[in-house]
Amino acid sequence: MSQMYAEKGHCEGCPRRSQCFRFGKYRRVGKNVVMEELQGKVDENLGCEEGKGLCRQRSIQVEGAFGILKQDRGMTRFRRRGLKGVKMEFLLNCLGLNLYKYHLFWLKQRANNLMGKLN
Repeated sequence: MSQMYAEKGHCEGCPRRSQCFRFGKYRRVGKNVVMEELQGKVDENLGCEEGKGLCRQRSIQVEGAFGILKQDRGMTRFRRRGLKGVKMEFLLNCLGLNLYKYHLFWLKQRANNLMGKLN
């Protein structure tokens, strides 16, 4: 739910008054009450120690995956147009990254099994 109101006193002496003050109407400004309430809850949750720890942990995990996609895989730009094409390309890149991770995991498990059999 948003509240709308017109600013009347803030435009006096402004160099951009002609851009805002068109057709004899004052600039309308909105205030989203629900969003401000939700942002307050987010600030409260991130302010505690547990929230800070979760935020730190999430940023470490997510940055690694995007770093691999951008730096190692060279995915700096999308080659498709439109939301469907971009989504498909991104999901294919993510699928490829997951298959690569699984392949490395499988190789590691296989090497451990072979070392166990030799000993």
